[in-house]
Amino acid sequence: MPGCILRVVSSSTDVESLIKASGLRPYKVYREGEPLVPVRKLVNKYSGFNIHVSIADGSSLDRQVRDAIRFLKRHSAGLGRLKRHRKFEEMTLDFGLWRGTDETEPLARFCRLPAILIELAGRHGIALELSFYGSNKKRQG
Repeated sequence: MPGCILRVVSSSTDVESLIKASGLRPYKVYREGEPLVPVRKLVNKYSGFNIHVSIADGSSLDRQVRDAIRFLKRHSAGLGRLKRHRKFEEMTLDFGLWRGTDETEPLARFCRLPAILIELAGRHGIALELSFYGSNKKRQG
């Protein structure tokens, strides 16, 4: 989904202790073995939680990056506690972007991530991910 989220994965279903240590406010908490969607048989393979880092539209990587840099600076202490927690497994910053599908879109799309973002994420062992979703035009039309 467009926007930037921080995904935190836990080695335990006791996700609350990670949330408390981090001081962050997740919008989604999930546990291994629980249903992904209530009416389906698919289950979560991992436990963890997601945090909104940027709600910028998927056509604005620059805005998402600025928000992510601000987030990483503001929450550095909590992210450090999280990384050192014994139930912590991994973190990923996922930048959700629209990909064009009509003839007005360029043939190629280049996404540059600034060194400061990579440095700040690297301090906490946070992976960076770019997720591309169907055209924004389809959703607006």
